[in-house]
Amino acid sequence: MNQFDRQARIIENLRVKPISHGQVHTFQIAIPESRTEELSYGRREVLETSLIKHNSA
Repeated sequence: MNQFDRQARIIENLRVKPISHGQVHTFQIAIPESRTEELSYGRREVLETSLIKHNSA
């Protein structure tokens, strides 16, 4: 099965379409209430560095 057939089956079965990295907006990302917590200073710095590195900040 080639890549296009595989993508077509995914779209057909799961009703989702692939998107490129640049199309994801932060308001589309949902975090369950049970997972919300205050980030430690270290984790916040690592996250900020990663976002800057990938031009997402």
